Amino acid sequence: MKHELKIYPEFFQAITLGKKTFEVRLNDRNYQCGDVVVLRECESLPNSPHSRPNPKYTGRCMVVEITYIMPGGVFGVLSDYIIFSFRICSSYVYINQS
Repeated sequence: MKHELKIYPEFFQAITLGKKTFEVRLNDRNYQCGDVVVLRECESLPNSPHSRPNPKYTGRCMVVEITYIMPGGVFGVLSDYIIFSFRICSSYVYINQS
């Protein structure tokens, strides 16, 4: 399955530098190992952890594949969240921002 997700610039940059290889997400999409995820960089709101209803995309994206899923409910992770690790399938590319 393919998922398209928003990601803030600071986290996108950490992935491009090889420092971040995981995502913490609400498990509202039934993520599975082997799923492909398109991470689309979008601008974050100043001083707010919440996403905008209509985010402004930067045009950068990265395609990753989920390699491991740690379910919620353990190690302090809320039960409706997961942490998934991934491998990069393609380097970030510029896409149409519309």
